[in-house]
Amino acid sequence: MQRLPGIRELFSESFLLSNGIRLESSMSHPPSSCTSPPSANVTLHQRHRMSPYQELLLGGIFRRTSYPSSSLRRRLAAQFDLDPRIIQVWFQNRRQKQRGTNRR
Repeated sequence: MQRLPGIRELFSESFLLSNGIRLESSMSHPPSSCTSPPSANVTLHQRHRMSPYQELLLGGIFRRTSYPSSSLRRRLAAQFDLDPRIIQVWFQNRRQKQRGTNRR
């Protein structure tokens, strides 16, 4: 009977590479030669934590508008040296958080 890998082994770089899974975050889609199911092509993301200064600034903007324009999101992203998508997700999460506190 073949032994199944443990969780540490599953996410070890050598195991992933030996099974054809690349760890590059720039990989937007699997190679065309890949025939394995999409769930096997794992890209690992780094969670971004906002600094207290960034939280303070974003919170102030959120109090004025919970739906900032794309140009404002781009300017904030450039100021913080982040991807605009991170700013967009922050506002989405903050709106959800506000909805949750309003329902209670």
